[in-house]
Amino acid sequence: MDEILSILRDLGYRDEDIVKSLTIDHPLLKQPIEIDCAVLRYGENRYGMIIKFGEIDERAKAELCGICALTGAIYGVLTDGKRSVVIKPKGGYDWEHLDNIPSKFELEEELGIKRHLIIAISYDEYEAKIDDIGFVVDNSKYVYSDMDRDEVVIIHPNAKLIRWLMDRNVKFREFDDEDLKRLYFD
Repeated sequence: MDEILSILRDLGYRDEDIVKSLTIDHPLLKQPIEIDCAVLRYGENRYGMIIKFGEIDERAKAELCGICALTGAIYGVLTDGKRSVVIKPKGGYDWEHLDNIPSKFELEEELGIKRHLIIAISYDEYEAKIDDIGFVVDNSKYVYSDMDRDEVVIIHPNAKLIRWLMDRNVKFREFDDEDLKRLYFD
């Protein structure tokens, strides 16, 4: 489990976004369903992604697809500790295979609960790793330089930009409440 948790953290998920070992009641079978890991809660027994540990076979994929339907999950990850399969249920017990686990930003955007409105990148990080300024500008609402904090501030980055930054291992931080107060009231 540690390996998958590390991957999730690299994709922007925080510990509070991840629920390990969850039990929910199946509404029809009237029996509990054990879930290894649920990610990004967005309602009562509603999660954006479900992770199941065990054998990777068609039966396990179908079971994962059913759990995703039960919890409203858009994505499912099946892992045996060495390899993983990512699915996106299409309805019933049908799914499509994906190449990667969605980042927190992508999942929030797809769920319609995107909260990451502003990110900041240090000047050093920006200069060292950003080679296409036009891409950054085209995939955000506004970009400016905060000379007081030696940071480039990006307002409303879209999921495409976040994935692009993560693919380049660009370290950024999200604005917290104090940053927002300083931005709007100073």
